[in-house]
Amino acid sequence: MNDIELTLARQWTRDIMTELWSCRADRISTVMAPDIVAIASHEREYLIGPDAVIDHFKQLFAVFPIVFLEREEYHAIALTDEVCLVFGRYLARTALDSGQLLMDEQRLSFLWRQNTSDDPEEPALRLFHFQISNPAPIPQETEKYPVRAGRYSFEYLLAVVDEILSLESKNAILFEARSGAGLKGKSLHLVPSSDILYVEACGKDSRLHLTNMVLEIPQGISEVLTQLPPGFVSVHRSYIVSARAVSRLDANSVTLRNGETIPLSRRRRTEARHELIAMLQAVRI
Repeated sequence: MNDIELTLARQWTRDIMTELWSCRADRISTVMAPDIVAIASHEREYLIGPDAVIDHFKQLFAVFPIVFLEREEYHAIALTDEVCLVFGRYLARTALDSGQLLMDEQRLSFLWRQNTSDDPEEPALRLFHFQISNPAPIPQETEKYPVRAGRYSFEYLLAVVDEILSLESKNAILFEARSGAGLKGKSLHLVPSSDILYVEACGKDSRLHLTNMVLEIPQGISEVLTQLPPGFVSVHRSYIVSARAVSRLDANSVTLRNGETIPLSRRRRTEARHELIAMLQAVRI
C-alpha cells in the first residue's frame, strides 16, 4: 500500500472510533467488506458479516453513554501490497452530565485491504477485520455495558465531592466549567471563595476571574451570585466583585489588587459603595 492509502486507513479508523463512541455507525457501515470478521466481547464473541456487526453496535448504543476520546494514537503499517494494519489506543472518558463514570484506556487493531472494484462509488479501502478491547473489565450480570457499575462509580464520586465540601472547606464552591477545544467540553473545579477576584457576565454564561486562571461557567451571573458566600457585591449588572480583592474605591469604579478596574453602575453606585465599605471595614478589623 502507498502512503496515501495508509493515511486514508488511519483517518477512517479514527473516524469510526469517534462515531462509535458517539453512538453512530455511519463510516463503518459504508466501508465493511462482505466477509468482515470482528472480535467482540460478551456472549457474541465473534461477529461475521456486516449485518452482525451493525446489529451488535445498535444493541450497545441503547446503553452506551456519550464518550469523549483523548490521547489518541493511530499507526498504520503496510503488511502486503494490498493489506495494511492500523493499530492504536486512546483514553475513553464519559461526559460529566452522563450520569456514569468511565475513564479507561482502550486498544484497537483494524485490517484494511484495497478495493478491487471498478465502481467509482465504492470506497478505496475495505475493512475486513477489527478488534476493540473491552474498556470495562467487570461487567455486571447480563449487561453488555456495565451501566450499574458506571452509575455507582459516578454516585461515589459525587459523594466524595460532597464530603470535601462539608469537611475541608465550607467556603469552597464546586463549579462546572467549559473546557477543551472550542470550550465544548466540561470539567469540575472546586474553587475556594478567596481565590475569586470578580465575576463577569458573558452573554448567558459567566466568566469567573480567579487569582491564577479564568473559568467559563455555563450559568448566568445572577445564578452564580446565589452560590457565592457573603463578601461579594454586585456592583454592576455585568460584574460581581470580592470585597477582599478591592484595593481602591472611586466614585465610578473599583480597582482590584491585580490592577484591573471594574465599573460601578449608576443605578447601584450608592448601594454598592456602602456595601463595599462595610465589608472592607469588616475585613480589616
